[in-house]
Amino acid sequence: MTRTPTYTLTPSPTVMLTPTRTRTWTPTVTLTPTKTKTTTPTPSETPLGDVTLSGLVYDPTTGPAWPIPGAVITVEMCMAQGFQTTTGPDGCYSLLLPGEYLNRCMEVTLHAWATGYYSFAEVILVADLRAQPERDIGLWPMELPMPTDTSTSTELPSNDSVFLPIVLRGYPSASPSPTPTRTVTPTPGATPTATFTPTVTPTQQPLQLIVNPSFETDEAWVIPRTVYPAGYSVSRAHTGARSMRLGLAPGGNLYSYSSVQQTVEIPNWATRAELSFYYFPLMALDDGDRIYFCVLRASDNTILQWSFWTDAHQAWNLRTFELRDYAGQRIKVHFGVRNDGLDGITAVYLDDVELWVY
Repeated sequence: MTRTPTYTLTPSPTVMLTPTRTRTWTPTVTLTPTKTKTTTPTPSETPLGDVTLSGLVYDPTTGPAWPIPGAVITVEMCMAQGFQTTTGPDGCYSLLLPGEYLNRCMEVTLHAWATGYYSFAEVILVADLRAQPERDIGLWPMELPMPTDTSTSTELPSNDSVFLPIVLRGYPSASPSPTPTRTVTPTPGATPTATFTPTVTPTQQPLQLIVNPSFETDEAWVIPRTVYPAGYSVSRAHTGARSMRLGLAPGGNLYSYSSVQQTVEIPNWATRAELSFYYFPLMALDDGDRIYFCVLRASDNTILQWSFWTDAHQAWNLRTFELRDYAGQRIKVHFGVRNDGLDGITAVYLDDVELWVY
């Protein structure tokens, strides 16, 4: 018996390759930020806003404890525009000034006035006004002379003004009254007796002191520099061809004084001194504008006499003042118009100003 070998197939183990997990390092890229130039936009200039001007109006002779009610406060801009208010019973005021007007100006003019007081005017830089909007105002009473170190007059005299001397044309010059002369007449054979021989005093002739009374030339009269000064006019005349315009010409309204003045000296022998003038007003009775006349002391502009009035009668009106109290004094006769900047405008034509002394 032949043995046949039996082959048994033994399965060979299968080697399974398990993949090895390999740690792979992926480089991390760090991005360094690039400096970018950041431009900060420049904001456009914002216009400055409104300003509320406020304060107290008082009598400086008694101090803030004596407020002035009903005083008129006006701020005049650099253009033909003004803003106005009045003080209350406590003398306080408040006035809103719009920024749209203030931003156009470098400076403004602050005015204040009240009946019986000198007017006040001050030019203020807009920057200063914004920094200090609270402003108290002292108004000096007219019955007292202004302090010599304070200048609050609304009307600024011209630097090139010349006060011309009085020229008496064609009139006899004034001569002092002669005094009686004592003479002794001797009598022969008798005791001399003193006798008095009176000297006859000549009658003083009237004198007219105003030079250029009808404004036909430019001499003698002085026009103070103001916001809206007076001026010679050919629009109306009482006699001759010209007159003097006081106040505003037709157009925009404005708080302003317009005036004219002449310096005269009234002789000390005068027993009468009658000032007369003609004026043609263009104004409304219900307006706050005023016509005025003042007598000023020539040496220091102290107001010696004043008068305010209104007149809507559009014709040549005659007005007179007696000035004999100023005999022996050098004075200024001062005529003017004050426009308050509200409602209508006022203009007055002045002509034939005469001052006769007797």
